[in-house]
Amino acid sequence: MKAASLAECQTSPAFAVTAASVAISRPPRTSITDHSAVNELIRCAGCHNEHRAFRGDLLCTDCHRSIAETAPNAGLRNARCFPDGHPQFRVTLVSDAVKSSVERVDLGSDPKPTDRPNIVFSHAAHLVPEGFAVLGYKPMVCADCHVPEPGGRGFLAITYKGQCNDCHGLKFDTELPWREVPHGDDTGTEAAVEGFYAIIALKGGIAESQEPKLDRRDALAAWVAQKTNAALTMIFERKTKTVIGCFYCHVPDSAGGPFRAAPVMMLTRFLAPARFDHAKHAPIECGDCHGARHSQASSDVLVPGIERCATCHGTETASFQVRSTCASCHDFHRPEFGPLRQTVAAPQ
Repeated sequence: MKAASLAECQTSPAFAVTAASVAISRPPRTSITDHSAVNELIRCAGCHNEHRAFRGDLLCTDCHRSIAETAPNAGLRNARCFPDGHPQFRVTLVSDAVKSSVERVDLGSDPKPTDRPNIVFSHAAHLVPEGFAVLGYKPMVCADCHVPEPGGRGFLAITYKGQCNDCHGLKFDTELPWREVPHGDDTGTEAAVEGFYAIIALKGGIAESQEPKLDRRDALAAWVAQKTNAALTMIFERKTKTVIGCFYCHVPDSAGGPFRAAPVMMLTRFLAPARFDHAKHAPIECGDCHGARHSQASSDVLVPGIERCATCHGTETASFQVRSTCASCHDFHRPEFGPLRQTVAAPQ
């Protein structure tokens, strides 16, 4: 760019950024519920100064230092800086897996936050130093189950087939030809077992003292029902050292029947409105932030609080910590709210 044109650019009203212009571009103090409302009121130059970079945290705290008072309907808390002026983190947790509903809870709340995924699981039981026979007595590590997503920012969803099946198979009865009952389909499991014994009764394929006479239809139905109930009881409720049933890990759904498991809902992100990159924190041991080794229940919330982040991260002017701004963890341009500006063609 030529010097003349550069000077012209810097003095042009379209690019001039002064304290007055920034002040004018700030949104009025109204009840704002998301940044989409701000986008229609604020100038781009209010945040992005030509040749002067981003304005930093002062831009965000212009509104957020008193956002609870000026925009009470937004449900936000005041934040004047990080870490000392930032409120404790709020985590997104499952409140009702049956209804697929979630809630946001302050990590510092009393009683402690509780997740309700409808799954019975103990991290501590899986992280024993002696390991397990099925794994050759090799101790399990976090990466055995928590697989990074492409890019490493977060983790892929936990599934039975991906993380559980290798150690916790569904082989229950040597008489069952499929060797394993289907996972995640309790209705299908019940129908498959009932059909298996119905075929045996009709064909008389297995000699058994309790096998009914084929000329008695009521006895036939009773025998199938008795065998089906016994098999399902073993499949769902058995708990031994070598064989475990569905209810070892799943919560029974008594309203749905004796052989029904309640719906499961497991989240992959707990700080949903924020941005956190696990790949950038890879040199840090998982246990330095997550107390999984001592967690006995799936209801435990293992997300660290703001005090843990503050051991490494400081303000944007910190000298001996990682300099962090609001934009390090929070997005302003939220794609779910649509484009920042809509461009329309000029009339011909």
